[in-house]
Amino acid sequence: MTQRHVRADARVVLRAASILLLAGAFVGALVADPALAANRPQVTVYGSPSDPVVLRLVPELMALGCVVQIDASPTPDPAAPMDRDAVLRVAATTVTLWFSDPRSGRPREGGAVGIDDRGPEGSELTAVRVSEIVRAQLLPVESGATSSRGAPGAALLAADGGAPAPLRDTAADSPAPEATVPDAAPAARGAGAAEKPSPPAPAGAPRDDASSEVAPRVASHGPRLSASLGSILLLAPGGTKPALDLTLSPGWYPSSNLRIRALLAAPLTAPSIVATGGEATVSTWLAGAAIDWQTSSRDDNWRGTLGAGATAVLSRAQGTAAAPYVGSTTNAIAALPFIEVGGSRSLGVPWVHLCVGGLLGVALPEIVVLFASRRVATWGLPVVGALSLALDVDLW
Repeated sequence: MTQRHVRADARVVLRAASILLLAGAFVGALVADPALAANRPQVTVYGSPSDPVVLRLVPELMALGCVVQIDASPTPDPAAPMDRDAVLRVAATTVTLWFSDPRSGRPREGGAVGIDDRGPEGSELTAVRVSEIVRAQLLPVESGATSSRGAPGAALLAADGGAPAPLRDTAADSPAPEATVPDAAPAARGAGAAEKPSPPAPAGAPRDDASSEVAPRVASHGPRLSASLGSILLLAPGGTKPALDLTLSPGWYPSSNLRIRALLAAPLTAPSIVATGGEATVSTWLAGAAIDWQTSSRDDNWRGTLGAGATAVLSRAQGTAAAPYVGSTTNAIAALPFIEVGGSRSLGVPWVHLCVGGLLGVALPEIVVLFASRRVATWGLPVVGALSLALDVDLW
């Protein structure tokens, strides 16, 4: 069995197990005491229900004793008042957390955890990191606690034997320092010894001390691959008609904002040039590379791109002549440096985007079409313009 098949089987098993856990928790919630559910932290996870990170994150939160709701709609305005204890947004590269202030009810950002990959191991690691932040923020920590799973268990036993106050009010009402939840906790740290230890903190990460300041955002982003397939309309003054090419552009992201990609284009149409003495059809082939700088919206649904690159141009002219001329086929090669700008919108899932863009460049040297030594058309100067439409998919 190949490594790909093993990885695919592992993903299927992971998703099936997560779905079973969700189903079991849902049935249990139907028969649970409503008063108990009211005292448990209420958490909304904004993201696709089929996202591997969401599927792994929900069971982790439920194991902490949280009441979890999945919402596939766009994340609401973070500045709006919250009716939940916590809101989590699962985007393409990060999980961002907001918590409700127990006094004002206004949301405050609690940090972000980077998504290195969406495989079984990467999804589990991301879910554990996020659940540690939620546990540190929402669940009261008693002195001498030895397990990150202990706080939910204590809350369940207290609910069976009495009527404790809601968890959200614990920090405001209790004067005891050990029972007070800090206003904010570092994104990669939890109180107590976790059942699933987090990996060693990277260089420059906040120290594990008693500081209540918010740690810097964790927005790690590993290299990933992408590919886009689409079309490009080439426009140039000089007597040639617009040409339509099919494009393929594989790309590599060394960081979250920088993309290096190849550009390949093959002709879908061959515009014709008609002049005295005959007719010629001209087809254009492209092969080159570009470097793009990307920026995205907070939910990663919108992306903007600014880049530059260069491509080789192969222009092939096939002539059909009228007597007494003789038709011929010739090729011309030129370099086309260019700048480009574009934008994209996700199509329901964060790893698929519809992209539109435009570029401007010049061909060096200029390509000239001749009929019997007469200049009938040119391509490349003073400018070449192009409009593109493509479907871009993040492969890994």
